[in-house]
Amino acid sequence: MSKVAVIGAGYVGLTTGACLADLGNEVVVVDINEEKVALLKRRQVPFYEPGLRELVERNARAGRLSFTTSYLDAVPGAEFAIIAVSTPEGEGGEADLSYVEAAAASIAGAMDGPLVVVNKSTVPPLTGRGALRSPGSAGCHDLEHLHGGDDQVRIQCLPRDSDLVHQ
Repeated sequence: MSKVAVIGAGYVGLTTGACLADLGNEVVVVDINEEKVALLKRRQVPFYEPGLRELVERNARAGRLSFTTSYLDAVPGAEFAIIAVSTPEGEGGEADLSYVEAAAASIAGAMDGPLVVVNKSTVPPLTGRGALRSPGSAGCHDLEHLHGGDDQVRIQCLPRDSDLVHQ
């Protein structure tokens, strides 16, 4: 299977990382929030999502899912980096891309070879033409499968989702 770095341990990032680990991939989830990472290392999920705690527990125990605050612990050697960070609304109603841009820059600074960067954060069209591209990387966007905001549906659908790309 693949080595995957997931940037962001919120609802989208943690759920994605846990489901990809459950498929047999080696997943390292990066988050800048040290308290959240400390909780996850103790296999405690900082929010409630049905079935997620069990996915995290099972895959962390199996060594397929780990957590860090360091891009250097996650990105080198990864085949895929998935950006799943917050895009809060800016003052004028536009998407604030500063977290996405910071994640992309941190990925670029840590990558040691070819890397596919997948953006799961909500961004305006064509964002990948600038902020998400680094030399030696390829970028794409993964349209969110929120199914009405129900992450339980995401947990049930992701392992069978026809949009996933497998090697």
